[in-house]
Amino acid sequence: TGQISVGRTEKDFDNPLFEDVSATTLAGRLSWAARPRTTFSLYGSRQFEESTAVGDSFYISELIGVSVSQEIGSRWTASAYYNRTNDEFESGRMDDINDYGVGLDYSLRRWLSIGAQYSVVERDSNVPGNDYEDEILSLFLNGSFELGTR
Repeated sequence: TGQISVGRTEKDFDNPLFEDVSATTLAGRLSWAARPRTTFSLYGSRQFEESTAVGDSFYISELIGVSVSQEIGSRWTASAYYNRTNDEFESGRMDDINDYGVGLDYSLRRWLSIGAQYSVVERDSNVPGNDYEDEILSLFLNGSFELGTR
């Protein structure tokens, strides 16, 4: 299966210190069920984002990623992903981000699951002091409910 989105973003700033800008935005995902219980996805995007950095009103973020999900038995699902992002700020700042992780999900009911995910985010910037590495352990509870009348 696949999906492609194309759009245009325009920002007209009230503050005369910021130049009005526009950019094309793109997003896409291609997923393949290699076997009934294994799914691979390749995805990417180019987004126009507002910046919180001093001196920058926006940046362009380009992402490419891959993920895999494997059902193990009738209740367990293992997953892994890798994302590579390049953020280019209007001031010339460039950040390269590697984001990767693994997760495990257990289905308690057809509509309820619990799980954990371990992720690492590494940022490398051409601006001194903006580099970092985060390790993230997430615990989650997912529910799926249908509302409606019969």
